[in-house]
Amino acid sequence: MGGQADEAIDPEWYSQEQLDVLYVVRGMLRIEFADDISATRTLKEGDLLAIPPGTRCRAYRWPRESRERVIFLAITPDQAPGGRSAG
Repeated sequence: MGGQADEAIDPEWYSQEQLDVLYVVRGMLRIEFADDISATRTLKEGDLLAIPPGTRCRAYRWPRESRERVIFLAITPDQAPGGRSAG
């Protein structure tokens, strides 16, 4: 994610069927949760956030007026059948 200060926030909520882990490489990332907007989190460089399966959320650059790009990784651990980690 990156771009311009006037970049629109996606109005849709995103969710994964499995655990989703976010890691911020550069900048700051704001995460809003559809079911509990008061649980909004702001992540900075080096922060990790584990998002449980089925959690509806959206993420965007923070602060909104910043021109700094946000680089983050969204990691979904590979799961073998039966819920055990593959590997």
